[in-house]
Amino acid sequence: MASPLAQAARQATRELELTWADEEKRKVELTEAERYARDPFRLLEQGHVWIWSKFERKVVRLEPFPTQVELVEAWIDCEHLAKTGLLRFVNVVDEKSRQMGETWIVAYGFLWALHFHTVSLFAHHYRAAEIDDGGERNTWKSLFGKVRYMDRRLGSTNGLVQPAARTRIPGLGRLAFRPRSGDPAKIENLSRESVCYSGEQSTDPGRGGSFDGAAIDEAAFVPWGEKVHSSLDEACPNGKLYLSTVNGDDNVHARLVDEKPAGWQVLRHHWSDHPLYRVGLHVAGLPPAKQPTAEMKANAKACALCEGNRQRIPWDPQLPRAHRFDGRLTSPWYDERVIGKTDEQVAQELDIDRERALSGRVFGEFQRELHVVEEGIPYSPELYDLELGFDFGLDVTSVVVCQDASDEYRVIAELEMGDLFKTTATPERVAPELRALLGAIGWPKALLTPKWTRRIFCIGDPSEQDRSRTTGRPRIEAWAKQGFDIGAPPAAYRWSVEPSITAVKRLMLGTPKPLRVCGQKCPKFIEHARNNTWPTDKIGRRQPNATRPKDDVHNHMMRAFAYLAVTKFQPPVEEGVGAPRGGDFPDEHTGKLDLGLTYGMSL
Repeated sequence: MASPLAQAARQATRELELTWADEEKRKVELTEAERYARDPFRLLEQGHVWIWSKFERKVVRLEPFPTQVELVEAWIDCEHLAKTGLLRFVNVVDEKSRQMGETWIVAYGFLWALHFHTVSLFAHHYRAAEIDDGGERNTWKSLFGKVRYMDRRLGSTNGLVQPAARTRIPGLGRLAFRPRSGDPAKIENLSRESVCYSGEQSTDPGRGGSFDGAAIDEAAFVPWGEKVHSSLDEACPNGKLYLSTVNGDDNVHARLVDEKPAGWQVLRHHWSDHPLYRVGLHVAGLPPAKQPTAEMKANAKACALCEGNRQRIPWDPQLPRAHRFDGRLTSPWYDERVIGKTDEQVAQELDIDRERALSGRVFGEFQRELHVVEEGIPYSPELYDLELGFDFGLDVTSVVVCQDASDEYRVIAELEMGDLFKTTATPERVAPELRALLGAIGWPKALLTPKWTRRIFCIGDPSEQDRSRTTGRPRIEAWAKQGFDIGAPPAAYRWSVEPSITAVKRLMLGTPKPLRVCGQKCPKFIEHARNNTWPTDKIGRRQPNATRPKDDVHNHMMRAFAYLAVTKFQPPVEEGVGAPRGGDFPDEHTGKLDLGLTYGMSL
């Protein structure tokens, strides 16, 4: 048997020969090992790979589903590999339902790369045991355990551990599984000097390393995800694979899905794409004639639960007589999987629905498909009057620009400035930007002077009616000097945040008129409405003692809109807010104009 040095020299010579042949457009007969190295699916096509099937409860050959094939082809540049023999990974972000088999196929990708290429790889999860749970004694529950499970059965004819069967596959090395012992857990192939490291549970995993490919499972749930991404992006500029179910919008995984950065591939793998889960697929409660496809029509005809939805029979988890979610995609598998889950868990683990997946939402009533006008809402000169809601602070100052139509209430523009946006949010800085925004949406330029903007109906944070401790003057005077006289909601509705939140919820439910949001000019309002949350307990429920929403970046604009909504559309007395009292708007004692002078004035 040749020495390791001789093997390395022979391998380097062969690689050089293949490179020259490619440059000279010459065909060279590849060895069987080289064929395996140039085609990540060849091991699978030859029936050499075995996994544990949760469906059949036994060992089965890994025969990838279309979604698994798509993931591998997205992550590995297969065309470049087949042509040159050089392994090159691509950046991919995958938004998925649970139990799509993607952890198995990623584990297979690691297995194949470690055996047939000289690579440095990286794997991370917010729970370390999900990557490795014991080195040579790990289980198939972990990612490295899946790699070991497949590796021990390579070449087997029946899925049992048969070491001699590995000789059927030329080019294999020997993988060693090292548990964490001071250093990170890792998998090594010493014959090729290939290695795959597990990530440290820190804000900068992989820092100081250099990787050809990296995978983060459940990337939307990784603490300090942006810092983790920043660290890994330096260690692995190309070849990052971020897999995850959804967890709202406020995470690096969701940001990458939405931004679709150059050089990244974005995948979406819904449970309805799975060939086993989609058996019997149709739209719940929709008559067969209105189902989108012929297959769905046939499935709906055979469905006993759809009639329950049409008869408006409530869903009962103990004895379902109707589908749980009327109007959504469903199947017998889906009907079974939603039992025992909360609405948020269904949205997160199955439906890839970021809005409904986020626990403790303040405005669960907000739905993009219902409230957002994607093509945009222009300023309407015939309505003329603008209405502005303010929330102040040096970290964030938020302004919403609205118009009140006869048949709907419109949010048509927005402005956010402050430390969190790398700007300054003093009135002297915000006011010019606000006037520029009003001019950009169509407000007459002649009316953008402080003399005229002072007549716009403005409602803001009631705490800003307090006086400065240093000057003794009302803090709101700084805004008045800039040409915006900002009043406060009626005093009867300031005793807690509940009345103002109720006013917004009523608008979202269409009372006293529907809410419509401009999809072109109000992206932040939409983001904040989706992600404004209450402080939650460990299982995602609103904390019983939580009286105010979580004070994060998503709260300021929603508070600005809530102050405006509760002033315009005061909740009725029976909703527990108390009867409104007259004279609750700022008067000359706070340096503001009375409501009668600021609202409805002919300009």
